[in-house]
Amino acid sequence: MLALPQAQVGQRKLRKRVYKHRKAFSDAQAEIQNYHTALQARRNQVENAIRECNEAQARMMQMTRERDEAMRLAENREATRVTALFHAEIREEELISRIAELQLDVHRLNNVINPIPRPVPVNHEENPVRKIRMMA
Repeated sequence: MLALPQAQVGQRKLRKRVYKHRKAFSDAQAEIQNYHTALQARRNQVENAIRECNEAQARMMQMTRERDEAMRLAENREATRVTALFHAEIREEELISRIAELQLDVHRLNNVINPIPRPVPVNHEENPVRKIRMMA
């Protein structure tokens, strides 16, 4: 019978230890749960930061492509402008020479239609004023 009270005392001691350790265990579990929550929040922050970084990098790559395309178009426009200017100068020279040819043709045709009479040769030895005085 002595064993029964001893067993009851031992059982009470174990219950106290279990209660004490259960409290420490539940506190530790709550702390672990808080750490898990904080860790998940950090993971979410890192994932969001990575996503934002990837989006920013994608935007930057898009802007780089657009800039490169704009530069290529500007270079093409400049090359086209220079080529057009070169061809315009050649065309201008052709037109100027054609105008000169046409002006010569106009002068020739005017001479055919309205010939310029040859000047009458003047005898410089005879002075018409003297002849008139002599006759008078």
